Amino acid sequence: MSDVFGPLIKQFVKKQTPDQADWLIGEGSLAAGINGVASHSMKDPGSAFDDPILGKDPQPKHMKDFVQTFDDNDGVHINSGIPNHAFYQVATRIGGHAWEKVGRIWYDALRDDR
Repeated sequence: MSDVFGPLIKQFVKKQTPDQADWLIGEGSLAAGINGVASHSMKDPGSAFDDPILGKDPQPKHMKDFVQTFDDNDGVHINSGIPNHAFYQVATRIGGHAWEKVGRIWYDALRDDR
């Protein structure tokens, strides 16, 4: 859930629509010489890096590829590609500025304790 707010802020600052955004989380955070563009891609989970040291980005983008694991707090970070990709899909289909519509839905879902 929280991954969406970084790209939303970046899009707000750059005044980007969803189709103009790169949808990358942690771009520029990989060490020099690592083959990759970011730690995560919301547009295409599983494609952010592919490197001999790090391996291939393990994030699935569909529930059919959900990773069952006890590692990573039961897969919370590995499987975050699924809701991240869902947000990307909704934002690009609705259009406009993602922080005005889809971002509000995600924020309300995050803060609502019912």
